[in-house]
Amino acid sequence: MKQKTVLGIDVGGTKVGIGLVTNKGKIWDSLRYPQRYCGIDEWTEELSEKIQELLSRNEHQTEVTAIGVGSRGHVDFHNQRLLSTSIMKVTPGFDLCGRLKSQFGLPVYIDNDVKAAACGELLFGAGIWFQDFVCYNVGTGIAAAVVANGKLVRGKGNNAGEIGYDLLAGPAADRSFRDLESQASGRGIERETGMPAAVVFDKAKNGGRRAEEAVDRVLYLLSASVVNIAHLLDPQLFSFVGGVVSDPWFFERLQQKVRSMTGEGWRFQLQVSNLGADRIGILGAAGVALYKRRV
Repeated sequence: MKQKTVLGIDVGGTKVGIGLVTNKGKIWDSLRYPQRYCGIDEWTEELSEKIQELLSRNEHQTEVTAIGVGSRGHVDFHNQRLLSTSIMKVTPGFDLCGRLKSQFGLPVYIDNDVKAAACGELLFGAGIWFQDFVCYNVGTGIAAAVVANGKLVRGKGNNAGEIGYDLLAGPAADRSFRDLESQASGRGIERETGMPAAVVFDKAKNGGRRAEEAVDRVLYLLSASVVNIAHLLDPQLFSFVGGVVSDPWFFERLQQKVRSMTGEGWRFQLQVSNLGADRIGILGAAGVALYKRRV
């Protein structure tokens, strides 16, 4: 008997990941290839070729029941359309889900990358133990997805959790307002210091004063964000994903900072996702389809 799987497509900034995932969260087989900035028609042609490659080498072992897509960018969840993204040129009206459904004869579902990660957490990770949690992404950008009573919170336009636009940083010298993402994301850290976040962390570990000051500011902003969200939503857990928080030294300091800001009010847990940085994208994309079928 063939193993039933869902095909997960993780559309990231530097690479695309495709994997066959069981409903228990096992990645049966996968492949990755470099992301290429081009028109969405051309991009979809390459994607289709890679999907066929993966399906062909597993056709005797697996039966694919659906396709899930997690993509950076703005997704119209109600109409299941990718509206815009910084990683390809999206033609207005292009129906990625419809194109894949027509080619492969399978139902196709799409969501943005952070909500996809939350679907992965909900089905295969934190959601096994917690009904109320926040999936908090600190990578190139910053965003969050909220799970309340075991269900994703979307808001009117699927924009709930766009915390990167929170105005926590105070006005700039030109009196313009500065948002959280522009200061505390990987891209923001590099813009402020001229160095990638990993380099800044290494310099701070070795006593570099400028790097320590930059890290302290990022820690304050992220911790203030966590504390504010905790007061608003009262979650059981913050599960972090993304390259910036994957550094154990930085994450330990983040935990210490949050604890110092909450004191006796500490009533939630912080953890880096236990799904693994190299797996959560594909698991989350597959989770989009599995979750859509469940609710």
